Amino acid sequence: MTGGKIRATFSNGNVLDIQMDSSDVDVVGFNNSNLGRNRLSVSYKGKTTSFDVNIVEKPVATINDAWILRKPDKLKYRKGEELNLSGGKNYC
Repeated sequence: MTGGKIRATFSNGNVLDIQMDSSDVDVVGFNNSNLGRNRLSVSYKGKTTSFDVNIVEKPVATINDAWILRKPDKLKYRKGEELNLSGGKNYC
């Protein structure tokens, strides 16, 4: 819960901001294996509040284009000779 904070207000008027990753704070309800809304409960010293996080599909990168940067060293072959791609380089 890096970056998250909760605010505790006390009966004497004091206010305390606490990092959610503090050992004094208990956060439950996070399940990133299911898509959609997760309601997280955040507890501190017997008081609990909650907030929602949204689990979405992990974006999949797709190739937009591909091109040859350098042709292979060997471009001329005899009939039946094996293809040799050494020296070639492509870019995706």
